[in-house]
Amino acid sequence: MKTSGWDDADTARLYRAFEDRHRRYRRANQALAKQAMLRPGLRVLDLAAGTGGTTAALLPLLGAADRIDCVEPARAMADAGRERLGAEDRVHWHPSLRHLDRDAEFDRIVCGAAIWQWADLAALFRNLARRLAPGGALVFNVPAAYLGEPDGPGGGRDPHLTELLAAALQRHPAAPLAEVPAGASRSPDDIDAALHAAGLFPWRWEHRQRLTQSAWRDWLRLPLLTARLWPGVPADERAGRISQAAAEADPDAWRPERWLGWTAWKPGFEFKTLADAYSLLEQPTPLRRLARRDGALLLRGLLPRQTVALLRRQLAACARAEGLVDAHGGWVGGAAAALHEVPSWVALQQRMGLLSEFQALVQAPALLRVVSTITGITMQGGRGSVCRLAPPEHWVPATPAHRDAEFLRDSNGVWGAWIPLSDCRVADGGLAVAPGSHRGGVAARWAAADLQAGDVLLLSAQTLHRGCPNLQPRRPRLSIDLRFGPAVP
Repeated sequence: MKTSGWDDADTARLYRAFEDRHRRYRRANQALAKQAMLRPGLRVLDLAAGTGGTTAALLPLLGAADRIDCVEPARAMADAGRERLGAEDRVHWHPSLRHLDRDAEFDRIVCGAAIWQWADLAALFRNLARRLAPGGALVFNVPAAYLGEPDGPGGGRDPHLTELLAAALQRHPAAPLAEVPAGASRSPDDIDAALHAAGLFPWRWEHRQRLTQSAWRDWLRLPLLTARLWPGVPADERAGRISQAAAEADPDAWRPERWLGWTAWKPGFEFKTLADAYSLLEQPTPLRRLARRDGALLLRGLLPRQTVALLRRQLAACARAEGLVDAHGGWVGGAAAALHEVPSWVALQQRMGLLSEFQALVQAPALLRVVSTITGITMQGGRGSVCRLAPPEHWVPATPAHRDAEFLRDSNGVWGAWIPLSDCRVADGGLAVAPGSHRGGVAARWAAADLQAGDVLLLSAQTLHRGCPNLQPRRPRLSIDLRFGPAVP
């Protein structure tokens, strides 16, 4: 990140005045803090902390003994931030990432409105991923216009807020203002790709607000920006040119401003990608050999999507009736140490158990056929059927590693089927398995995959498996567990 122009006392002073007078960054920082899903006990890094506006939004969400490390390379901005936050002993300032403790890890790394200034985002994300603790997240935002996605029209005579700058340049010709450094623009998909390459799971979100003519005027008056327009002209004169043009602009004009944000999570444990075994369905011997070797099989597209979609709607309706989700599918069931401790959990199972579609899935021919094939004996359902809502991780932690055999009276020959009821990424709370662990004495090396509605993950009751954290901010992951055992004569 270049500090050119920001390490200036007048720029820092006017930037702070802008923050106090206008709500542009306060609103953006509040949205950023909400998406960071903070709670007491987390260690936080504020990258490119500027004058401390992002940190000010984060502090109320942390505990009295918690800490925020602020990295700000522009000394003038950091000085303004220290002045702003006063004697807050939870805040510690650093001039660069290199000045942090070498082994320091953070549960959250946040960056408000500055990530676009890095020329090499891929290298930055790799560096930050190494700083994240397992299960931690990188959270940042940037105006969509900086990523080549201009905002639509607003209101007034100047709904795009273009008159002010055009008038100033008509009187005092100069090069066009470049808010985004040359060569630094990239698309949201480019950012997603760089985050994935760093081993992070990005979750994209948006925030919308209004940019007024007066805020646009005061932003353009910053010495950093006017210097790009009229280099060599004194700062006061440059600001006066903007003010003169603003006197002729519509003071009631405004345009919408869309901010794009990312919450990119670091997996809580390492895993490899679980391969699809669907192509072996017509080859019983290789399919059985693979099942015996791994104790788990991923079969993509085994069930009709419409069947799964119907069950998803029914489970969502039952969850609403029990007060676990709202009308939009967001989790409102509160916090708990484990899923079975969530209030109304048993009542939800009872509601779903009465549905004919749920009972039909237990005896689905496609499932019975494949479990009979891999075991070499006739199998039947009804050895345990459970519907599941995996809430976001900050409400209910993911199910820890276990074997189903630990909870079954008779697990001999039992296989389970884990069925996501909608497209489910690993970061949405998918299931991870430890291939080969059913044979005992094998260290857990995890495997998982992004799944789609209709995919089925089969696993032996002896196979070690665990829930992946649901890293969505509000929506629970919906799924069904079925168990099959040898048919009783």
